Amino acid sequence: MDIQTYLERTETRQHQFARQFQVSQALVSQWIHGSVPPIKAVEIERALGGQVTRPEMRREDWWLIWPELAPLYPHLLPPDHPDFKQAA
Repeated sequence: MDIQTYLERTETRQHQFARQFQVSQALVSQWIHGSVPPIKAVEIERALGGQVTRPEMRREDWWLIWPELAPLYPHLLPPDHPDFKQAA
């Protein structure tokens, strides 16, 4: 899931999430509407036990940064990627 969905499902406020990851609430808001820096994406994924994943935090380029994840998330790849698979 992405950060916004995580916040909603866990009833966590942006400022609480920000405090957990030692960033500002404004930065969390930017992440929700954009993408998370790769190093922070790894930190968040690990801290939340995979509830929020790197591909969902960097939808526009995750397969370029972490190509080893492509087989795990083929439904999140762009349609022109050779490993793309439609979600069932």
